[in-house]
Amino acid sequence: MKISEWRWNIAQKNEKNFWEKDWKKSLKENNNLVKEYWNYHKRILLHHIKLSKTKRVLEIGGGASAFIGYLPKAKKYSLDPLMDYFIKNFNMPRGVKYIKGKGEEIPFKKDFFDLVIITNVIDHVHNYREVLSEIRRVLKKKGIVYLSVDCHNFLLKKYRDFRERMGIGDPAHPHTFTLKDINHELKQSGFKILHIHEGIGDQGTYSTQKKPKMSFYDKITISLKEGGISRLFNSLAYRILNKIGEFTFPEKSGVDLIFILKKA
Repeated sequence: MKISEWRWNIAQKNEKNFWEKDWKKSLKENNNLVKEYWNYHKRILLHHIKLSKTKRVLEIGGGASAFIGYLPKAKKYSLDPLMDYFIKNFNMPRGVKYIKGKGEEIPFKKDFFDLVIITNVIDHVHNYREVLSEIRRVLKKKGIVYLSVDCHNFLLKKYRDFRERMGIGDPAHPHTFTLKDINHELKQSGFKILHIHEGIGDQGTYSTQKKPKMSFYDKITISLKEGGISRLFNSLAYRILNKIGEFTFPEKSGVDLIFILKKA
């Protein structure tokens, strides 16, 4: 539910490093893929809501390559703890009001937004229950939430949680969810799930999938080069637990799921 301030700062530092080292280059090289990626999400979203100039839209944690920049005209707001960094270092889309802040403390009044977007973010945050509570507070009675999150099977969650307790967890993702977990958290937070769509991964995953497939030997070599034996072991453990999970647990594993929500 909640992580320490120290742990959240590690996640934020890792997030900044990702944008600085990986995504700046990737945005230039894969601009068409980024557009293609968000157009996929836009087709799903616009099936559930009609946007106009009078609609208010908030995106939480969109970073420098945000979904909101690809949406039709509306009153757009983007909230991110690293917003000052993004504004200074990236060409941010126009027509959006950018605000530095956390999803746990959304600086808007109750029942303000027609749409709240939070894609691939809820497993990064300081306190996901507070984020969900704040989203519900600022959402209008007839508004909707567009939320996506990576879901793992029960075995992978246990493995990831164990590594997190040992201090060697995924730096950017302090929280891990199964489909059962996120269903429970959403309902406990006062949301009704209207639809669940199987996604195509985050932007990095999608871009990687479009590249020529690497051989198993190349993947091992890269793992050893970038992270040594520890990363190689972790990669192999993921593959094994994923395969076991496919046969043992009915829940979706290793995929991102898109939830369309409204207030219950």
